[in-house]
Amino acid sequence: PPLIGLRIWVPMGPMVFRFRGTVYDRAADADIRVKSDAQINALYLRKQNYYTERRVYPWVTEQDLRLDLIPRVKSMILVNRMNHPWLSLEVDELFRSSRLYSRDPETGKEGFTVAAIMLFGKDDLILDVSPAYRTDAVLRRESVDRYDDRLVVKTNLLEAYDLLVGFCEKWLPDSFALEGMQRVSARDVIVRELVSNALIHRKFISPYIAKLVIDEEGIRTKNASRSLYSGPLTPDNLDPTPKNPIIANFFSQIGRAEELGSGTRNIFKYSRLYSGQDPELEDGDFFKAFVPVPGASGRPRNAAGYESGTESVVMAMLAERDSVTASEVARFTNASARTVRRRLGAMVEKGVLVTTAGGRSTSYRLP
Repeated sequence: PPLIGLRIWVPMGPMVFRFRGTVYDRAADADIRVKSDAQINALYLRKQNYYTERRVYPWVTEQDLRLDLIPRVKSMILVNRMNHPWLSLEVDELFRSSRLYSRDPETGKEGFTVAAIMLFGKDDLILDVSPAYRTDAVLRRESVDRYDDRLVVKTNLLEAYDLLVGFCEKWLPDSFALEGMQRVSARDVIVRELVSNALIHRKFISPYIAKLVIDEEGIRTKNASRSLYSGPLTPDNLDPTPKNPIIANFFSQIGRAEELGSGTRNIFKYSRLYSGQDPELEDGDFFKAFVPVPGASGRPRNAAGYESGTESVVMAMLAERDSVTASEVARFTNASARTVRRRLGAMVEKGVLVTTAGGRSTSYRLP
């Protein structure tokens, strides 16, 4: 009798599932076997419901915080909402109301949280709590092997935002853009969304240093993330998951962020106004973003000179040879061979390619 396959669909969620003792992780629509203890621990960490921003440090006092930033915060709130309840609160009440001073759900102890430390902490305190926290902003245009300008930001999130936005505004062109009949600065919106995301939706306990790179093609960001979904993001498949809801809410109250999910939609909308091209966003253990600048080809290239998209790599390779295989294409992309085979299959369905063999040795050529 013919073999009958059984396909089981497992919805995304906080649980870790095993099949015959093997742990699987989801990467876009592919299932990846997780073998090492480090990978399994990282998977549990990503799926746990506990937000590390809520962790309480009872030994931290107001003297460890930058209370001089409070008047500035209230001024920013006043611009957006004149009757905001935080405006009439004393400092200690403001910290409690914004959940920056809270009770640890695991230990029951009260104190300032990681969120408070990252938003208002003095630099030495931040270094003690999150030793790897920093954002490395680099300009690479003339000296692509090293850098033309660099800014390493290790201060609190409020001031880090200003420093990183200033770096981007210094080196990114502010081209003319119209939204309806009104001139807008698409660059400023894009920079605000990318910087806000890199600061407030990151995993502060990760040893990975967040990066912001400006080159001839555009602006790129990469930071450690905590997401149930792994794969490319578009406005159509957007299912936002809060990484640090307390910090995100604080940024929203002071006008530096909007509702969850609006950032992705804004990046797509204003990227098209800015350069006429779509951005590239990908979430998972790392959140990666690329937004083209006006006049650039719009897509990053790999060491072989091919654009990074699978279809672009395939078409460039077929301009030089008669056929390609999935493994050959995968060497010039960031995708696995399995993912590449799926994308090649989609190109076959569209009539862009035809196959010349079967199985894992399948090769692809132009019709």
